[in-house]
Amino acid sequence: MMDQRKEMSSGSSYHPGAAGRDAEPFFRAVRARIEYARRVTKSSRRAILVHDGVRQVCAGHLLPSGTFEKRLKSSHILRAPRSIAIQQEAVEELRRSGCHTVRAVLVDEGRTLEAGLDDFERHGFPISRGYGEQIALQLGWWRDTAERQDQGRLAL
Repeated sequence: MMDQRKEMSSGSSYHPGAAGRDAEPFFRAVRARIEYARRVTKSSRRAILVHDGVRQVCAGHLLPSGTFEKRLKSSHILRAPRSIAIQQEAVEELRRSGCHTVRAVLVDEGRTLEAGLDDFERHGFPISRGYGEQIALQLGWWRDTAERQDQGRLAL
């Protein structure tokens, strides 16, 4: 065993302490980012945790403004019918928390869509496709926030 270690160390310039010294600034920065995220998360938003049928997941975050924000890739939009779904458990929690707006941030497209929580109740439909009970709202009921901002600029 000792001979194997000597062979491994003699053929390379690996030193066990070297990686630790070089990595320390990186890990210090990571720890600082984690601590900042914890402070921001605790003070300004609340994670909505739900069960997807298998495990507990974060459905999104409830902001102090009463807006629920869900970040997703555009590939997670349902294909038939074209809609965005939220866990039934999350919708119930949002209703109890006084939420009024649902925001879907499409991270890969850089778009943000918004719909009222009332729209989910009036126009949403239940689905269950292996990720727990969900309520889906067709894309026609969502508003693109970029279009709304453009309209505001035109009015000025």
